[in-house]
Amino acid sequence: MCNGASDCPGSDLSDESGCGVWAQWGPWSSCSRTCGAGTMIRQRSCSPQEADCRGERAQRQQCYSIACPVDGYWFPWSTWSNCSKGCGGVEVRQRECFPPQNGGRTCTELPGETSSTIEIRPCPQDSCTVDSCPLGLVTHSCASCPLTCAHVSGASVCDPDMKCFTGCWCPEGKVMSHESVCVPPEECVCEVSGVRYWPGQQVKIGCDLCVCERGSPQHCQPNPECSVHCGWSSWSLWGECLGPCGVQSVQWSFRSPNNPSKHGSGRQCRGIYRKARRCQTEPCSECEYHGQTHAVGERWKGAQCQLCQCLPNLTVHCSPYCPHAASGCPQGLVLIPGEGDRCCHCEETGNGSTIVSTTPMMLPITLRPSTPADGTPAVPSYPLPPGDDCWSALGVHLLPSESFTASSHQPSHPPSAGRLHGRNPHSDLQGWSPEPEEYRELLPGTPGQSGPFLQIDLLQKHNITGVLIQGGGAFETFVSSFYLQFSNDARQWYTYKEMITDARPKAKVFQGNSDDSGVALARLDRMVSARFVRILPHDFQNGIYLRVELMGCAS
Repeated sequence: MCNGASDCPGSDLSDESGCGVWAQWGPWSSCSRTCGAGTMIRQRSCSPQEADCRGERAQRQQCYSIACPVDGYWFPWSTWSNCSKGCGGVEVRQRECFPPQNGGRTCTELPGETSSTIEIRPCPQDSCTVDSCPLGLVTHSCASCPLTCAHVSGASVCDPDMKCFTGCWCPEGKVMSHESVCVPPEECVCEVSGVRYWPGQQVKIGCDLCVCERGSPQHCQPNPECSVHCGWSSWSLWGECLGPCGVQSVQWSFRSPNNPSKHGSGRQCRGIYRKARRCQTEPCSECEYHGQTHAVGERWKGAQCQLCQCLPNLTVHCSPYCPHAASGCPQGLVLIPGEGDRCCHCEETGNGSTIVSTTPMMLPITLRPSTPADGTPAVPSYPLPPGDDCWSALGVHLLPSESFTASSHQPSHPPSAGRLHGRNPHSDLQGWSPEPEEYRELLPGTPGQSGPFLQIDLLQKHNITGVLIQGGGAFETFVSSFYLQFSNDARQWYTYKEMITDARPKAKVFQGNSDDSGVALARLDRMVSARFVRILPHDFQNGIYLRVELMGCAS
C-alpha cells in the first residue's frame, strides 16, 4: 500500500509497496492564449510506469502577456432631424464612436458601408413645386446619389442600386457639407475622432502629422516630437482557481501597459500588472464507505486484510491485501498466505514455534516530536522578561546581504530587499517578493516544507521577542498574516506555536499589515533563543511584498 503513512510506528516493518518516484517537472507549455489571460501546463512522470506516486501528475498556472485589443464601435444613429425647410430642405442624422482600447481599431477602420459620423439626405418633396428650391440648391429630376463631403472623403459610398431621387440638391461640381451648405469638394472639412479640421489644417493622428485635404487627412508623415503617455488596460477578470480539489488556492488578475502604449518621451506606466487573491477550488468528488468519505484515488485499510480505493466513478473497490508481499518475511521466516478472515503472516518453521505478524485494523497518525530524543529543545524558549527589557531592534538593516535568503524571489525584489523601510529608488514596489509560481503553495494549515518564505541569519544567537513587518509601499500590496519559524542550524526548523489550555499547541498565525506602508507589530508570548528566523506569509493583499525588522536582545 502506498499512502505515505506508517503502518506500525516504531517498527522496521513497512506496508509501503508499489510506490514510485516522481521525475522532475517538465517545462511549462506555451500560454494557451496570445493575449489576455490563459493557462500553462507542465507535467511529470512516475517511475516505474506501473507504480503509484502520491501527488499531482500535472500542474496548471495562469499566464498573461498583453491585454487583447478591443475595437471601437459605433453607437446607433440618432433619429433623422426635422427638415431644414418646408420645401427643398435636408434631413440630418449623426452617430458617435466608442473609442478603442488596448490598440484596437478605430471606428473608421472597421469594415462596413460607411465610416461617416453624419449623414444628410433631401427632404421628401411632397406638395413642393419645382421652383421652390432654397438659395444655392437646384432641382434634380433623377439624381443617382445625393453627394456629400462624406462621399468625397471616402467615408461613405454611393450605392449603385439605390433608386434615384428627385428634389433639391447641390449644383454640379459641389457637395453638401456637414453644415448643410453646398461647397466645392476641396473645401470639405476633415473629421478625426470627433474633431473637425479645416482644409489645409494640420491633423494629428496618433504619432503622424497629416494635412486636411478634400475631407480626409492626406500626406501623413511621422511626428518626431510625438509623446504618448502610457495607459493601463482594464484589469482582467479573476482567473480560474487552479489546484487540487477542495483546497485553498490563489487566482490572478492582470492588466498591461498598452492603453495606449508609451511612445517617444511619454511617461511610463506605474503600478502592478498582476494581483492575486485567495480562492477555494471546487469540492472534491468523494466516495462514502462505512460512514466515512474518501477522495477519488484515496486508498485505505477497509478491514484487517483489505485494501480499498475510491474510484473515479465514485464506487469503492476493495481487494485482499498482504503487507509482506513487497518486503517479504524476515530471514528464517516463511510467508503463509491469508485464508478467509485470517491475514497473511510470517511463520518460523523448524522448531514448532510460530511468529505471526498481522496488519492492524487502522493506520495510526504519527506526530514528529517537538524536541530531540534527549528532551532538550533545539530552539529553547523562555518567559518574557518584565517591561521592555528585551524589546529593541536587532538591526536587521545592518546585516550583510548574504544573511538574507528566500524560497525564491523576483528579479527586482531579492531577499536583501526585505529590510524594514528599505527602498529601491528604481522601483515603485519595495521589499522581498517571491516568484508567482510559489503562491500556489500557500496553504491555510500548518506551514510545511513548501511555500514562500523569507529567511534571516542573525549571525549569532539572539533572544527574539517580536517582529515588525511592512508591505510594498504602493498599490495596496502587503502580507496580512504570517507564521514564524526558528532554527539554530538552518536545517531543523521549529514553528512558533500558541499554547492553548487543555488543547494541543498549534501554529500561531500572526496579524500582519492592513496597508502597504504602515508598520505592523507582532509580539511573541515567549522569548525564543535562535540564530535563524523565517517569516512565512499566510495571507496577503494583491501580492506578497515584505520588509522586516526583528525585536529582542542579545542572547
